[in-house]
Amino acid sequence: MAESQAPYPNSPVQIAAIRASLSEPRFATYLQKGGGNEAYAIALYLYNARVAKAFMFPLGVVEITLRNAIDALLVTQHGATWHLDAGFRNTVLMPEGLSTLDKAIQRAGAGAARGRVVAELTFDFWSNLFRPNYGALWRTGLNVVFPNLTKTTTRHDIQTMARSINQFRN
Repeated sequence: MAESQAPYPNSPVQIAAIRASLSEPRFATYLQKGGGNEAYAIALYLYNARVAKAFMFPLGVVEITLRNAIDALLVTQHGATWHLDAGFRNTVLMPEGLSTLDKAIQRAGAGAARGRVVAELTFDFWSNLFRPNYGALWRTGLNVVFPNLTKTTTRHDIQTMARSINQFRN
């Protein structure tokens, strides 16, 4: 049904099963928007699923492109094992970032390659690197990661965009 544009009639048993699988609080959101009409609430839920699916690929591309570009910058600044580099870990990263990095290293496994660790890091980790605490990282790095930026674009502008993307994504 999620792919279909045609309404599909659900029996009362099916509607009850859908409500139970979504949870009443989750279904209540759609039921309210649907004016109490269960069939319309289900149609809204499925429409929302299709919209989310439509954005999945472009959001994935943004996340992968951003993380790979920042990874390349960190390799240039802190070496191929930047994720283990004491200078990066103790001087650049804030405690929250260090904690997130350490969790990613644990998930990747002992001795995992940097690429595996990079893949384990969340979009939050990458987008948080644009916070003011990381201003020094971007003094010379912003145009490396974003080579087509206009001269007036700042770290703060990128932080705002990354925050918006992250909020939309979540």
